[in-house]
Amino acid sequence: MASGAMCRTFESCQAHSIVATYNEKGILVAAKENRIEALFSTERWTVPFQDSGFWRVGIYNPEFSSPDQIEILEKHTCPELFICRKGRMGLIIGVGENEKILMLNEGEAILVTDYHNGFRIDEGDFLVVERTSFRTEYIDRKSGKIIDIVNVT
Repeated sequence: MASGAMCRTFESCQAHSIVATYNEKGILVAAKENRIEALFSTERWTVPFQDSGFWRVGIYNPEFSSPDQIEILEKHTCPELFICRKGRMGLIIGVGENEKILMLNEGEAILVTDYHNGFRIDEGDFLVVERTSFRTEYIDRKSGKIIDIVNVT
């Protein structure tokens, strides 16, 4: 394989794209394979592509414009790849004394495994790649206390 692409057993290597249908609130309601999809969304979180049981790609538009506005952090039981698609974006990563505020420029990416939340510096968004099944812990940023635990399947 010249491209280095690897496929799971019993699958052929071929390009797949999905055309999505959204309701009036911009929520994905249906999708068809082998169609081109524009990667644009004004929603906080939209998932235009996924391979059920393995991975999904989402467009993340943080609602915050400053790290000072963020009160809740989240952490998944799997890594998430954040790619700054356009503009400049920010991430809070870690908790308490270990907290860092990172700024990403267009085209930069980071693999996140710790508590985190995002914010916009300029008009922009993140492309996020993650598994389709995981557990998420939500904590209060100031106290570090767990607020909620959600299983995503």
